[in-house]
Amino acid sequence: MRFPWVSIFLGASLLGCHDPRPTLTSVSPDEAYAEGDVRLSLVGDDFVPATVLDPASGRRIAVTDGFSARIGKNGRWADLTDLNWLSTTQLQATLPQATAQTLPTQKLDVELTDPRGQRAVCADAFDELGNDLGPPTVTITSPSRNTPPPYAPGLTIHGSFHAKANPSGTLAQLSWNYVEEGVQKPGAPCTAVDGAQLVSGTQEADCVFQILIAGWPHKSNQIVIVASATDATDAMEKGLVPLIGSDSIMLPLFPAPTVELITPASGGIDGGTNVLIKGSGFQLSPTKAYLNGKPLFPDGGIVVDDETLTGYTPPNDAGWVALTVVTPIGSPSLSGASGSFQYLPPPTIITIAPTSGTSEGGTEVSIYGQFFDASTIIYFGASLESAVPLEQPVLQLNTLITGRTPPGTGKTTVWSYNPDLGVTASPTSFTWTVP
Repeated sequence: MRFPWVSIFLGASLLGCHDPRPTLTSVSPDEAYAEGDVRLSLVGDDFVPATVLDPASGRRIAVTDGFSARIGKNGRWADLTDLNWLSTTQLQATLPQATAQTLPTQKLDVELTDPRGQRAVCADAFDELGNDLGPPTVTITSPSRNTPPPYAPGLTIHGSFHAKANPSGTLAQLSWNYVEEGVQKPGAPCTAVDGAQLVSGTQEADCVFQILIAGWPHKSNQIVIVASATDATDAMEKGLVPLIGSDSIMLPLFPAPTVELITPASGGIDGGTNVLIKGSGFQLSPTKAYLNGKPLFPDGGIVVDDETLTGYTPPNDAGWVALTVVTPIGSPSLSGASGSFQYLPPPTIITIAPTSGTSEGGTEVSIYGQFFDASTIIYFGASLESAVPLEQPVLQLNTLITGRTPPGTGKTTVWSYNPDLGVTASPTSFTWTVP
């Protein structure tokens, strides 16, 4: 219903002698696909509306009935709808989808006509993109395509991908799946990096995911991950194939590492024993070996090849300790009294019988102690550097060595030395006497 109000243009009485002409400087957005209605903002100056006089109040009210706008090029024009006057510098209008489908796919002019019939044109203000025929771009961002972390059965893959619709397009859905042991398996719903659920209608988005790899034995030496994004078009409503972009990555699987033996299987408590560790899966960096949680020297050992690692033992108390080799895809261990490593104390002298002998040497003595073996050497002298060995030594038991004393004078220290286990001293435990 139209009120019997008098429509009056803002003329000389309101604007003086100034007769403003509208100018149109820009349109926002300045491009769009013809996949739905687009609400446009027309920006310029001197968008002067008409007014109506309310007889009851005597007030003038601005109205936009007199504005019109159209879009087109070279004689092909279409009207914009639902004009809404916001200010003298901004109007809003709608480009309906049905209208956009009739327009040429190119940069178009936008024309505005004010209530007084004055026109303003913004040339090439809007780029009509037509139907969105390009799928979204999808890029797997993690794991790295060039240098992926090593994976093995039983480990978890933490990944992510980025999806982006074409300009002025939006995303409807993000999804992922993977192929393991020749079987395609569905992924869980995509979540955003902050853990929130993804919302459709955005122009680009990220998705994070994780995959628990099946344990060993595994029937395949690889996993293939496929990430997908669907464009938010009306293709399905029209019975067309939806626009789907995708990206994939193949991740090799390595066999789980193993540890088979360490040789020698024993060494001194002071450390420094050069050991060789055999197994598999050692070449993935970083790989380090530990005895009782302490790294081999240097820096966890040296990887010789995929099956061999070597280094020097760290100091430790006497006893059996576990060997652990830590790799990026697993940490196999050897423990217990078989196959692991035993720290042994150096040979120790408890007593000597007799405790004295002629300075000319040749006195038969019995050295009682602990941890004697075929490598144990007994020395007599003030220091190990100047000491001389027991003559004609015989290992009777791991607690007894017999032999003849070397020549010497006065009280002296007796040393028990093992090149692998170390040395201990029994100070002034033997005296040479003058015959």
